[in-house]
Amino acid sequence: VSKNTIVIYADTSYQPVMQAFCGPKQILVGGEDYTAVIGTVIDSLDNPYPEGTPVEFQYRFKGIQKKVVVETTPLYSYHRFFSSNQTGYPVISVSSNGASFEDFELTLYAQAPVKFNLIPKRDHDYADGKQVTLINTSRIMDKYGNSIGDGSLVDFKISTSEGRLYRAQATTINGVATAYIPAPTKPVKWTIQAAVDQFVESYKLEISYRAAIQEFEIRKVGDTLRIGPIKSFIDQWVPFRTPVKVDILLDGTQVASNTYLTDKGMVMIDLNSYNLSPCEYSIRAECGGVYVYYDFQL
Repeated sequence: VSKNTIVIYADTSYQPVMQAFCGPKQILVGGEDYTAVIGTVIDSLDNPYPEGTPVEFQYRFKGIQKKVVVETTPLYSYHRFFSSNQTGYPVISVSSNGASFEDFELTLYAQAPVKFNLIPKRDHDYADGKQVTLINTSRIMDKYGNSIGDGSLVDFKISTSEGRLYRAQATTINGVATAYIPAPTKPVKWTIQAAVDQFVESYKLEISYRAAIQEFEIRKVGDTLRIGPIKSFIDQWVPFRTPVKVDILLDGTQVASNTYLTDKGMVMIDLNSYNLSPCEYSIRAECGGVYVYYDFQL
C-alpha cells in the first residue's frame, strides 16, 4: 500500500482578491475602546494565500496616518486600532500585493460630559411676562474637550422662590443648548439647573426679576373706588385688560374678592355692588406682584 500527499497551492500568478472585515465601527474616544480589522488574501478560487503573506493596514484621521503590516496566519491577519482623544471619522484601508478592499469609516463618539455652566441672556430684569429669557449652556464637553453630539437632549429644571417647579427641554448644536423661557408676571427668583440624560448636571444658576409695575394710587370718590393709573416700569399705562385682584377686608378678614381688568390703566369699582354695611374697611389691590393697601369708610 502506498500513500501520496497532494498539496494544493493558491494561484499566485494573478493579482489576489482582498477580503476584509471591521468592527465595531462606532467607538468612544479616550484610547481604551478599539476596533478590530481582519484581512484575508485569496486567489480567484477563494483559496487563501500562503501563510506569512503581508497585509497592510492603514489608519487615517485628521492628518495623521498610521501604517501597520501584519503577516497572515494560515487564513488571515488582523490588527486593533485604539481610539484617539478626538471625535471624528477615521478611515481604515486594507491591502496586499496590489489588491485592496473598500475603506471602512469609523465614528469616534465623545465620552460622558462633564459639569457645565448656564448663561442667561435677557433684555432687562423686569417681570413683565413678555420678554423671553434665553438660558444658554456653556459648550457641553467630555473630559477630552469634545462636544457632545448634536441633538443631545438637555433638560432644564426651574425652581421658583414661590415653591413652584417648571421644566423645559432643548437639544444641542455644537455642544450648546438654549432654552427659551417667558419672563414671569410677578417678582420672583429662579434657581435653574440643567441635566444631560443621566450623565451630569450643570452648576446652578440663580436669576431674579423685579416688579414691572410701579406703585399705584387708590382713592375713594363718592361710592366709587378709583385704582390707578397703573403704569409699567417704562412709565406707560399697563396693557388693556391687565388683571387687578381686589380684596376687601374687615378687621383683617376678607369679606369680598374679585378680579378686575384695566381700561386705560384704571380700575373703577362701584362699592354699592358689594352691599357692604357701614363700617371702616381696608382694600388690598394686587397687580403684577405689587400690593397696595387703602382704608376707607362707608
